Amino acid sequence: MNYLNHAVMYRFPADMAALPDVLQQLDNLTAQSSLALVQRAAIVIEELFTNSVCHGLRRAGAPAEVGLSVLQRDGALYVRYQDSFARFDPFQGLDDTWQAVTGPLEDRLIGGLGRLLVYGLSDSASYSRIDGSNRIDLFFAPRV
Repeated sequence: MNYLNHAVMYRFPADMAALPDVLQQLDNLTAQSSLALVQRAAIVIEELFTNSVCHGLRRAGAPAEVGLSVLQRDGALYVRYQDSFARFDPFQGLDDTWQAVTGPLEDRLIGGLGRLLVYGLSDSASYSRIDGSNRIDLFFAPRV
């Protein structure tokens, strides 16, 4: 998704009060996409944003912000979500998380379901660490 490198990165304070603005910007940038596609992307962005705000560990002196870029192309959405917090790859160890949530309820650990949600609602997802930021590139294709 290298062409997302040229998309405008909208920045928001990493504060739960900014979540409505983040989701409104997503709506603004996806006006030509189907409602079902936008709703999937919104759920994923809300989960990523909430995790950044609630669990992100900010580096000393780093701004507490998140970034969002969106491109619409051929009926699909390409989304980049970025935060300036400590390194965290939400897709690392997903097999173990999946095994944990499919086991007996009394053996399940708390946490991890949001990471499965992000991965399952997107059609492609990747993580990278660029210039001290966590970058998650997501692809959402129309589904029947």
